[in-house]
Amino acid sequence: MIAGSAGGLSLKGPPGATTRPITDRVKESVFAHLGPVLPGAVVLDLFAGSGALAIEALSRGAHRAVLVERDPGALSTIEANLAKTRLAPQARVHRGEVIAFLGGLMAPEGPFDLVFADPPYDLHDEIVTTVISRLDERGWLADGGRVVVRRSTERTRGGPGALARTVPPPWVISWQRSYGDAVVAELTPAIADRGSADLGGADRDGSPES
Repeated sequence: MIAGSAGGLSLKGPPGATTRPITDRVKESVFAHLGPVLPGAVVLDLFAGSGALAIEALSRGAHRAVLVERDPGALSTIEANLAKTRLAPQARVHRGEVIAFLGGLMAPEGPFDLVFADPPYDLHDEIVTTVISRLDERGWLADGGRVVVRRSTERTRGGPGALARTVPPPWVISWQRSYGDAVVAELTPAIADRGSADLGGADRDGSPES
């Protein structure tokens, strides 16, 4: 954990190679960007893996989180990490497929202020289109809600526009950073004033994107 009520604790990673742990460097940059929206936020973590993103958000002041994951090993890891950080009372873990989950009735905790989507790298980038479309069509997002996506740089090697082409209108990439083999982007509706949108070529410590 980087900061907040559970800052300094080490989270368990899920067994096997089906999930990719998110590094502290990436978390620090992403959550520094998200800082103002975290207090009191309701968070949805899709393809949750170890639960690191939702747990970091809760540690930094988010009110409630729902974590969606299908892998049994990852689910056990999420439960262990929530127990270790004592954040389990603020979270609910849903076992199942993300697209099926989004195709049902909205979770009772919704609408959501912040959604994390970190699908397996072997899924095609069109998964981003499907997730955003489901969230948008079914009213899962609160006013001003945003989605943070992590994808493989190999799958976005066509440049910054490659990921953008998978984002359905009126959504746009309002912030984007590359870290080694991963690109992280924040998606927001284009109708909002995005004068502060940042698609620059450096992460928050000033080093160039990989």
